[in-house]
Amino acid sequence: MRWASTRLPGKLLATLWGAPVWTWAWQAAVRAGVGDVIVAVDDPRLAASASRWGASWCATSPDCATGTDRVAEVACGLEVDWVIGLQADEPLADVGAVRAMAAALAAGAPMVTAASPLQPEDAGRLSAVHIGVAHGRATGFARGAPPPAGSPRHHVGMYGWQRGVLLDVASRPPTAAERALGLEQLRALEAGIALHVVEVGARHRGVDTRDDLETLRGEAPPIRRPVRR
Repeated sequence: MRWASTRLPGKLLATLWGAPVWTWAWQAAVRAGVGDVIVAVDDPRLAASASRWGASWCATSPDCATGTDRVAEVACGLEVDWVIGLQADEPLADVGAVRAMAAALAAGAPMVTAASPLQPEDAGRLSAVHIGVAHGRATGFARGAPPPAGSPRHHVGMYGWQRGVLLDVASRPPTAAERALGLEQLRALEAGIALHVVEVGARHRGVDTRDDLETLRGEAPPIRRPVRR
């Protein structure tokens, strides 16, 4: 979890459905039941919240440029075959998608992500990341418009990697396209790593702005409220 946020500072500790925003993605990971769940934090306030909610956590550097780099920092100290990373500001994280990603990794996929059907409001919106998919693999990514190849989908920002693949990707410098678009997954794609895609029926929505948070507050929570231990 990253404390810094340009549009909504401290958003992960904002209350949503009676609990901090970050707890909903954590609870989805726990409910998926595919392995141990560790919350990566870069700030003592996040660590304190994780402790209060009974989550296992690991301190990471605030200098990590992307979620990939943060997950890799944690994975360096783990003896595991593969790792899945969820974004703490996506409270609608889908349990089924986590399980499908785990199954793909267990079957040998080097890297996996998720996609959902495009919605009319995605067109032209730079915050909406589009993914091209062909034969179950990503062909490209773009903001606000479909990539030039593959069947267009809305990209869901969750990733899984074989541990060795993750560490390899994190060791590479950001590419020009990654820096230009702010899309960390392009680093792996441009390195020739096969990026498998699982389909998610429901649309994921994250908490990027105050409006996002207020909209979600007006809806029912996706799962039961996490129980503080």
